[in-house]
Amino acid sequence: RQTALAQDVEHAGFEELRWHAQVRCVFWHLLLASLPTSCSGSLRDVQQALDKALTTAWLPEPRWSSLPWRVPLPAEPSRDFPWPSKPTLKLSSSTPPEVFDALSAHALLNEGISAQDDGSLWCAYCDRVVLSLRAHLDRSSEEAMQHASGRKSVVDLVRRLRVQGPQLRREGVRIARLRFSCSLCNASGSWRQALEHVEAQSHKDAYRTFQEDSSPAAMYARQNNDAAEQEEETLWESAFAAAEQAAAI
Repeated sequence: RQTALAQDVEHAGFEELRWHAQVRCVFWHLLLASLPTSCSGSLRDVQQALDKALTTAWLPEPRWSSLPWRVPLPAEPSRDFPWPSKPTLKLSSSTPPEVFDALSAHALLNEGISAQDDGSLWCAYCDRVVLSLRAHLDRSSEEAMQHASGRKSVVDLVRRLRVQGPQLRREGVRIARLRFSCSLCNASGSWRQALEHVEAQSHKDAYRTFQEDSSPAAMYARQNNDAAEQEEETLWESAFAAAEQAAAI
């Protein structure tokens, strides 16, 4: 048992050293990032920038209680996650090919499909590139059936997100531009995986650690979460209600 205890202590010591090393790396990266990198910069410019950076480095840490804080804005439907519009297209194998090619951007968006910067088409319901509109939207094709299934999955996830969204943010999870990121676990992925992520045991452990953390930063964050809970839930509901109203127009 003493050997095992010694190994645990040694492991904890290595973990603490590794954590301090990571903090130092980030600190020096941010410190040196402010220095001029251009070869045309004079030695005097470099010295002035270094003096300024070192002065900033020696400033005292801010008091968490004095930092400004605002209620975070909710994820925005159609931008941060797909908003499933009611499908209006009735396309089949008998539909002429030119009809698929002539579909408007609005009609495609109602199907979860949008044009990307590189000219390709992306389906947010299926999380994939659309190579052929006919294959993807012809209701008799296998790909179109997968598309319909993908839309149903999005409808279910958005319904859950409407209820659980504010709690996600309080647990360190943010949804933006069809991606999620978790500050507690240093994890990220498709927005679809956000709810699955918070149900994982690893995230539950990380969130419990955050709840038990007695550091000023953690206590400040929990205090703000509790104070803004009702307002944040109202903002989320307003965002979903506005999306419903826009879709009905």
